[in-house]
Amino acid sequence: MKLLSPVAPRWYARLNEATLVTGFLILAGYMALELVFTQLQNDLPLRITPLAAVLAGLCVLYGAIGYRVLSKRLSLLAGLLSFLLLTSSVGSLVLATGGFESQYLLLWVVVIIFSGMFGWLMLGSVWLATHLYFALVLTGNADTMADPGSLISNVIALELPFLISFFLWYGQSEQTADDAQLNGEVGTSDISQGMLINSIAEGVTVIDEQGRIQVFNPAASTVTGWQSQDTKGIDYRSILTLTDDKGQDLPANQHPVSQVFSTGQTVANGDMYLKTRNNKQIELSFVASPVTNKNGGVTAVVAVFRDVSQERLQERQRAEFISTASHEMRTPVAAIEGYLALALNDNVSKIDSKARQYLDKAHASTQHLGKLFQDLLTAAKSEDGRLQNEPKVTEVGAYLDQLVEDIKFAAEKKGLIMEYESGASDNAVSGGQALRPLYYSHFDPERIREVITNIFDNAVKYTPEGKVIVKLAADDEHIVVSVSDTGLGIAQEDLPHLFQKFYRVDSSATRQIGGNGLGLFISRKIVEMNNGKIWVESEIGKGSTFHISLPRLSQDKASQLMKQEAVSDSPLAHVSQAAQL
Repeated sequence: MKLLSPVAPRWYARLNEATLVTGFLILAGYMALELVFTQLQNDLPLRITPLAAVLAGLCVLYGAIGYRVLSKRLSLLAGLLSFLLLTSSVGSLVLATGGFESQYLLLWVVVIIFSGMFGWLMLGSVWLATHLYFALVLTGNADTMADPGSLISNVIALELPFLISFFLWYGQSEQTADDAQLNGEVGTSDISQGMLINSIAEGVTVIDEQGRIQVFNPAASTVTGWQSQDTKGIDYRSILTLTDDKGQDLPANQHPVSQVFSTGQTVANGDMYLKTRNNKQIELSFVASPVTNKNGGVTAVVAVFRDVSQERLQERQRAEFISTASHEMRTPVAAIEGYLALALNDNVSKIDSKARQYLDKAHASTQHLGKLFQDLLTAAKSEDGRLQNEPKVTEVGAYLDQLVEDIKFAAEKKGLIMEYESGASDNAVSGGQALRPLYYSHFDPERIREVITNIFDNAVKYTPEGKVIVKLAADDEHIVVSVSDTGLGIAQEDLPHLFQKFYRVDSSATRQIGGNGLGLFISRKIVEMNNGKIWVESEIGKGSTFHISLPRLSQDKASQLMKQEAVSDSPLAHVSQAAQL
């Protein structure tokens, strides 16, 4: 128990209720004795002084209004004022009606019991005041002093409520840190937030400004192997030891908790590794969020994590199965497609028009099936890191000029207007021609070509009429390629899921358009593999815009990398590598 230690806010509410009820009873009793039962005051010592009545009125006023306002911001001060008003009204009433002989002495026992909730300082103050008064009473009562039995019984009766208060509140003040942050009422029930945190299936821990663990729920103990009582006050790095996939400890500045303290932003990572107490390495999903004060400073970090080892194992098994099945199925599908192509070749076989219609449909379906297996294989490789990526320094302006020339026929064939904005019109003009700056980036040209072609084909596919616009823009750090259309648009609730595997927008307008839900997933993986990002802006009925952002290289950096690529691609470099092998 500390000198002045706050408890859970719910106990301040209980104290305020006791103050409100006691004040109301004293005030009601005063009014009844003064106005109705005047004669009873002469027969029984039930007198209530005007001072006690005034203090009781303050208790009622504060308990009904003042506490509700103050407790929203300063719960400890609100509870302390409630207790002081209760002490003043009850103390004045007891002293005015006989002290230890008062019929209202039981109310003072309530005051004593509640005093312990504010720690040693308040309990000691009430104890000292009560015992000083008791000593004064004994000094003026020679009979009690002379009777040892009576003296002992009075002392026991006096100490008993203090002992009750001590044992009732001792444990409460020791868990101040947890209760003050995590406990309290949920709605109107007595279930504390601490109980809710203990029932969460994910590991939850709260870390203070000094990096010490203050809360560690049972699920966190299950994941890490550390018991909750062994983690309190321990530096989080000793308990939450994060590693890379090779078992090497992460640098301190890369730990999510450290990043939250330094940036004040939530950090989430679904692919981390934790070294448990038994030195077992498990895969972890980890989210760390800041707890801030009024000035925006980080006062604590709440970390939520869970063991995803089994999920990752199942995902790898599924990916391996899909990869194997896709690879094995490609051979017979390719054979079927080849035989159908031969059957449709007039130089090889002669078939009537009816049979040709059936074979054309079978050939188209086989091609679609082959594309599906290829996409499944590509998706599996992108997830387990087997997808090949050969980045090269590329001037994006010239690269996109050629790519647009190759893909624009798909839009023109459907009767759509094709526009290309390279940003040249915004730059300087020399000799009657616009001069466009050079936009260098480092990526795999073939992979990014797949991404832009896929997005462009989708724009054409989902645009019944209107136009498709390809736009190139850049700043000092990023190059952005955007593909816009005036088509059907995408609902807001679908946007967060659009780049997930097998996700397709389900609407009456898109249901008839074919697709397997893998194109945008693969596109996202390829863009991220090249250190970029992809996102979409859309609105139903107003079309969609897909943005692909890639890191921009300075002219000097691009020249340096191109020299390195030229050296590595030279015949002498290949001879040297062969000699080393």
